[in-house]
Amino acid sequence: MRSGVYNSLWSVWGTGDEDVFTVGESGTTLHYDGQAWQPMESGTLSDVFAVWAAASNDVFAGCADGTILHYDGDAWADTSNLQQRPLYAVWGSSGQDVYAVGYANGFIGQRAVIQHFDGTKWLAQYSNVDEYDTLYEICGSSTDDVYAVGGTGTLLHRNGNRSWTPIYTESEATLHSVWGSAVDDVFAVGSGGTILHFDGESWTPMPIATR
Repeated sequence: MRSGVYNSLWSVWGTGDEDVFTVGESGTTLHYDGQAWQPMESGTLSDVFAVWAAASNDVFAGCADGTILHYDGDAWADTSNLQQRPLYAVWGSSGQDVYAVGYANGFIGQRAVIQHFDGTKWLAQYSNVDEYDTLYEICGSSTDDVYAVGGTGTLLHRNGNRSWTPIYTESEATLHSVWGSAVDDVFAVGSGGTILHFDGESWTPMPIATR
């Protein structure tokens, strides 16, 4: 389908000032070439919640129906539909190391979605955390240092041994986003003005200055 430009947009990512992608509801995918935004054929009617690009011809997007789209420079194509549950965030250290995370429906045995792409195929991954909380964001500094955050304070870390480990903080706030400048300088933010900071040793809440 050719996506309408008046649909809500959920995510944006670019490889440069002349190569930016944004995605949104009802399959909306747009590309900016430095001059104008142009609609793209996404091939889906599902809402597209997340987009991440390793290169201008290596772009991934996560959809509400669990579909993971890939753009190869010519067209978008469905690369996986393993979970059939919404995917809210996509991030990778390279085009051969990409993660997509999303919704947990709360049923026993069905944890939050964590999908991993190794350059050939997508495979499901699971943490050893007992909660079944939706994951809203994923980000890292390298293939051996990746964080995912979500509901009721869910904070997961994937380290050099390639396993997901839950990190327990005193906060039970829903965490919506995570970002870091280095392995010892990471921020997670969420509901109620929650800001958590990791200094390489521990996660601590940060106050917001009052005026």
